[in-house]
Amino acid sequence: MKRKIAVVAAALALVPMCVLGASRPAVPFAKGERVTLLGDSITHGGKYGTDLQLFWDLRFPGSGTRIMNCGISGGTADGGIKRWDRDVLAQKPDRIFVMFGMNDVGRNNYSAGLDPAKAKSARAAKDARYATNMAEIATRTRAAGKRLAIITPTPYDEYGTNYTAVVSTNCNTIGLTHLAEICRTLAAERNAELVDLHAPLTRFVREQRDFTLCSADRVHPTAAGHIIVTAEILSQMGVSPYVAQVEIDAAAARTVKADGAAVSHLDTAGGLIAFGYAPACLPFPTPPEYRRAAAVYPVTEKMNLEILKVTGLPSGRYVLSADKDELGRFTAEELAAGVNLALLPTPGAKLAMEAWDVSRELAALQASLRTIKHMETIAASRGADLSSPESVQEKLAGFVESLRKRGDSLTKYFANCFERYKKTKPQEDEIRQQEDRCRERLRAVSAKKWNARLALTAL
Repeated sequence: MKRKIAVVAAALALVPMCVLGASRPAVPFAKGERVTLLGDSITHGGKYGTDLQLFWDLRFPGSGTRIMNCGISGGTADGGIKRWDRDVLAQKPDRIFVMFGMNDVGRNNYSAGLDPAKAKSARAAKDARYATNMAEIATRTRAAGKRLAIITPTPYDEYGTNYTAVVSTNCNTIGLTHLAEICRTLAAERNAELVDLHAPLTRFVREQRDFTLCSADRVHPTAAGHIIVTAEILSQMGVSPYVAQVEIDAAAARTVKADGAAVSHLDTAGGLIAFGYAPACLPFPTPPEYRRAAAVYPVTEKMNLEILKVTGLPSGRYVLSADKDELGRFTAEELAAGVNLALLPTPGAKLAMEAWDVSRELAALQASLRTIKHMETIAASRGADLSSPESVQEKLAGFVESLRKRGDSLTKYFANCFERYKKTKPQEDEIRQQEDRCRERLRAVSAKKWNARLALTAL
């Protein structure tokens, strides 16, 4: 009997976790949904949160979805628990996306020259603590009646060659890869939603060694890296990449398809093909960081397709224009295959760039507010009375001084954060009002409609 039980136990151990439980892909944001992004510095000062907000406002104007930053630089899953009530639940979220790991993994445990046995033991302790704390976050999320979406951590780029930081070998291949598996297992056990960034982005950085996904420290994604993160999240949420799809048969002078856009007054007289074009929403903007990302990753294919197909044209080259402004030149074969209006200087693309500028303002305001929260989190850990600015500043001054005395490499960073805190804390209410006004401006620009007379003329 004991042998039979042992055989069954061994067989169960070989069953994939997804069979025992069931994680679910994260579903698209709902109209009016309040979404909190809980994480570390990649969330705190990064741009993927505002990029998601920008995309959603552009693609679904009037949705009222609010995506909120809840990152803290240096944050860990344990830290997320400690600030749960006064920071996470204080945002009144409907759904909480959680991405921790970069600080939980203990990158120093993968440094060269460590005693193998001690390093292995330290790594195992870090892994166990991460699993426990992520499970506690899942428990608290459910207890609060909120929905949970777990994001596996972005990779530590130990593979690229264009970095100045000394590499912590196997920090990603072993360390973060294991934490990502903990996330997948937890999502399956708790039937939580899952966004797996780690697996596809690790494959990417291993293959694209000349492209620096991260900044010099190998940790924080660059602005282009955040575009890639945004595209991957949207793709895994099952959001359609299409702004619009339009197909016109020039030979038959008819509209074959018009999804996401209205086509009117098709005219082929005199060898000119022209029609009214009015899309329902705007494309995602294509600033330099977008173009850098799209050059190496299928960003456009995942989130930014506004396809115009024109078949039945005689062979040759054609000029595509919008209200007589040239957008580009294409062959009949290229037009039959489809051109992406999202990448051309249409009136819609110009409006999208206006929205991009507003979203950068929003990102800066959110980063300021998160720095205030960061400093208060440190002060609270040292016993400060958060209702007393004097108490907070006293504890922060003591914290910075303790770093200075022991020659900590982060002294300058935290001293600068403390100075920013002293400057911005008295303006916190105004900054929050500015954030709300900025969100309103973003919604207003994103909701703008455009229409134009598109025309093709032979060269």
